[in-house]
Amino acid sequence: MDIMSSTDHTTTQSSIRGAGSGVLRFAGMVLILSALVGFLGQLLAIGQWRQVGYSFGLNRISDLGLTTCGMVQDLFFPRYACSPGYGWFNIGTIVSGVLLIIGALLLLTGLRRSPDRIRGGSAVAWLLLLSGAALIVTGAVPANVNAVLHDAAGVARAVLTWAAMALVWWAFRSWRRSGAEGPLPLVSGPAARATLVLLIVSVAGFLALVLAGLVEFAAGLVDRLTFDLLGLWTILLGTGLLGLPLTRAREQQRTDERRQLRRERAERDAAVRQAVEGLEQ
Repeated sequence: MDIMSSTDHTTTQSSIRGAGSGVLRFAGMVLILSALVGFLGQLLAIGQWRQVGYSFGLNRISDLGLTTCGMVQDLFFPRYACSPGYGWFNIGTIVSGVLLIIGALLLLTGLRRSPDRIRGGSAVAWLLLLSGAALIVTGAVPANVNAVLHDAAGVARAVLTWAAMALVWWAFRSWRRSGAEGPLPLVSGPAARATLVLLIVSVAGFLALVLAGLVEFAAGLVDRLTFDLLGLWTILLGTGLLGLPLTRAREQQRTDERRQLRRERAERDAAVRQAVEGLEQ
């Protein structure tokens, strides 16, 4: 009877683990799709740009969502914008935000179902959820409709995503300092290090945008370094979630190997002590 109970318990745990891993992988796919939809909306809008060609150096990302044609006068270099494909960009941005929220909710669900503890996972999910909401606002309110609200939502999205990136990096560093034991990070290895690089570059780009005079003739490029890298990191995070079961298995193997080495070392030390005590007698 005890054996049957133990078997049932193991089977149940395996089922829970499998269900949690499946949801986390699905969350990863949705996050990747979220970023790809956003980039696709940009490409479709750029393809329909009229008059003077779209300049990745001068034109900001938000120019693609402007619903009217004309000169844009803001903190940056005056430029002409005419984006007949603004619908593609704005709808793509909104859908991207919705998918980001769905991905965050799936991440929360997967974390609750998974018996494995993930460092900072729930906090990252909530930050992504709020970031998705801010992204929806940027798409629903083009800059020529309400520049203040559009820009505020864009900044909020950036800050929330930066916080998530910083938390992911912190979780990886804490995990490494603990000897790669305990709760796993959402991403590890090269992906975690890439997270730090993308975070630094994105924040630096934003600071350059704030100091508009430094990037007047390259506002578009710096704009992309600030905001497009957020989408790139979302893809990176999604890829990490897809590989989380493999990471778990690999780290479990390493943990078992470390325990075996410690056990063997303890046995050798005990044997040496016994030998020394035997000689002393």
